[in-house]
Amino acid sequence: MKVLFLTIISIFIFSATSFSQSNDWELYSETNGVMIYTKYTECHYESDGIHREYVLIKLLNTTNQNMQVDFDYKTWFNGKCFNCNSDSPEFHRTVDLPAGETTEGVCDYIVQNGLKIFSKHLNYHDPEHTLSKFELQNISVIIK
Repeated sequence: MKVLFLTIISIFIFSATSFSQSNDWELYSETNGVMIYTKYTECHYESDGIHREYVLIKLLNTTNQNMQVDFDYKTWFNGKCFNCNSDSPEFHRTVDLPAGETTEGVCDYIVQNGLKIFSKHLNYHDPEHTLSKFELQNISVIIK
């Protein structure tokens, strides 16, 4: 009985630890009352057989004013910058963020709010397409 109890407790602690690690947001930046957080998360689209890791971005407006957040992102795959010399609007994000509100990237395959960055494929090893670094640049937060 004691062994069963210890086993169940161990499984519970391991599960809770694994869950909390995958849900921890890390503060990336704070500008004019807007907190920018990031986290790595696994996204599984079972019906399409797609299994990927993404960096999700969360924006939190701590003010009582509506804000517009703009930023560019740069990505490095296998140590090489993928888009450092690009001025393409594809790598620019503009997000309207109401007072006191939060918006964040999600795993949803259809919802594309621009707040996720591809990190790697989970169902096969592909070093050439594995994110080794990312940066959010030219961060601008203005009152709307």
